Amino acid sequence: MTKRKFYEFINFLQKDHKVYGPILDKSSKRLLIEEIDNPEVVVLDGKLTYYSFKRLFFPACETLFKYKNNKLKEPDFNYHKQVALGMTVFDLKALNLYDQVFAKDPYYQSRRQETLVIGYSIVGKRDVESEMIFQSKYEEHILEHLKFDIFLEIADIEELGVNGSEIEVFTGSYRGQEILNDFNYRKHEHIEYVGPIREEGLDKDMVKVWKKLKKNYLKTIWEELGKRCIECGQCAIVCPTCYCFRIDDEPSLSKGEGKRNRCWDACMYHEFSEIAGDYRSLSSTAQRMWFYFYHKFVRVPEKYKIPGCVKCGRCTDVCPVGIDFMGVLDRILKS
Repeated sequence: MTKRKFYEFINFLQKDHKVYGPILDKSSKRLLIEEIDNPEVVVLDGKLTYYSFKRLFFPACETLFKYKNNKLKEPDFNYHKQVALGMTVFDLKALNLYDQVFAKDPYYQSRRQETLVIGYSIVGKRDVESEMIFQSKYEEHILEHLKFDIFLEIADIEELGVNGSEIEVFTGSYRGQEILNDFNYRKHEHIEYVGPIREEGLDKDMVKVWKKLKKNYLKTIWEELGKRCIECGQCAIVCPTCYCFRIDDEPSLSKGEGKRNRCWDACMYHEFSEIAGDYRSLSSTAQRMWFYFYHKFVRVPEKYKIPGCVKCGRCTDVCPVGIDFMGVLDRILKS
């Protein structure tokens, strides 16, 4: 697929879908996920977006139901069709986790069914100044372990803007095949999904971290980080695998009416573990730091048999006090 054909494809999708993808925000100089009006503003250069794509599947705040007197009114789940364009391998790995966590959640599943997932990677030159660029060649079998409808393998990062540049196209679902066929584009290869990479294929360092955290509290590390962390929660907000939420009941000014909302939450927040009597199971910043790592590297792998971290590095990038989360993993391994 050429660049021009790719732009035509986006225009084709916009007829029935809202298309969201990476766009450079001129004021902040960050890649943000926004609705696309002009296909030519889409940036697929291998670098990660500032935030992940999770808000398209799991909004920051959503209404679960409304009530009036003794009657509940649930959403009709008739969500608009949307396209998540430009999901990296990191984000696709996170989607594997979300599909398990929210397997029985009607709100997530309804959005998931209405979302066309288009992933991509760069194959060719590498931007040595950016740690967020993909390896020029990743494991040949990796796409078999990712859920997507369409995947684009772009030949060369510097050639994307050239009219004749080629983009290799793969499909991972019947829906992806059908849409490409409707677009009258049949030069695509189908890849059958075989399931996420589980224990036998987990990163060896991840397994070591799992065992270290399972058996040890590592007080020195958590106390030191606890003195630095300001509990802003940005690491959890940008993380593609964080899925904690709170439930807020919001009464209206009219008697007997209101609604219940589900909103993102983070274990870094002071009130996260608060229960009746003002008791908090996570009573210090050090404990909250421990809980953050323990959840991702022990609880998630044990429950879902896949990692709770995809090593995208967004957490480190946004930390206002300079905590290097990947560096913390190295310290855990050496402890």
